[in-house]
Amino acid sequence: MNEIIKCKYVSNYIDIPENIKCLDTIYIAKNDKEKWIVFACPCGKCDQKIILNQANPPYWEFILMKNKITISNSLNQPISGCFDKFHLRNNNIEWIN
Repeated sequence: MNEIIKCKYVSNYIDIPENIKCLDTIYIAKNDKEKWIVFACPCGKCDQKIILNQANPPYWEFILMKNKITISNSLNQPISGCFDKFHLRNNNIEWIN
């Protein structure tokens, strides 16, 4: 099980670092119209980042309490060729076999 150490708020998507390689931080950007969550793919194989935009399907929701994030619905990264599925609950990656 992988764990995200911290959640970092930024004011806009463009403020999220371009190169995210480590799963220690999840970035949350929120402006007037959109919310974004961006973090490194936890598989360790594809070297990509996962970008969730609340305005685009599939729709997702997140709960942030005491710097612990939970994202509803399972996640994966099919665009980069990584098809590993997982849940993100209380900053922990829970793999789906």
